[in-house]
Amino acid sequence: MNDEGIPPNVVTLNSVIAALCKERRTKDVLTVLQLMTQRGLRPNVVTYNSLIYGMCHALQWGEAIRLFDEMVNLGILPDTTTLTKLFYALCREGLTEEAHKAFEATFQYGMEVGQITYNMLIKDYCFHAQMDEAKKLFSFMVLKGHVPDIASYTTLVNGYIKVKE
Repeated sequence: MNDEGIPPNVVTLNSVIAALCKERRTKDVLTVLQLMTQRGLRPNVVTYNSLIYGMCHALQWGEAIRLFDEMVNLGILPDTTTLTKLFYALCREGLTEEAHKAFEATFQYGMEVGQITYNMLIKDYCFHAQMDEAKKLFSFMVLKGHVPDIASYTTLVNGYIKVKE
């Protein structure tokens, strides 16, 4: 593209990043991100969603968390997709406390998380046998207007079975 006199823009580079992420080519992805910023192109929420997805897909949870921090430090506001991927990375990395602190912080920024994120965090509480916290989060989810789905109920039931309450 550049050879034909058409410089790439954020949209085209986001497409390249997304394709590389699907192939788990994390080093190449970070190189494209570096080239992007060197050319004066500002990554956006779509860029970081792809990057965080790619790192999670490649099981590089720490890098996913680092990219989220970078994104926020650059003043790029995360969206529901970003938050879901971040919480997934934190829970998978065993960073339960950080996941729940980040969850609380989302509301300070006026952001809302989706049903998948609630279910993921409830599951994390259940996994760690913190059923009181799981129940509180379940109630909070309902209070925020989310209708529990089969995954919500199954997760709670399995949690209670696990702790035999």
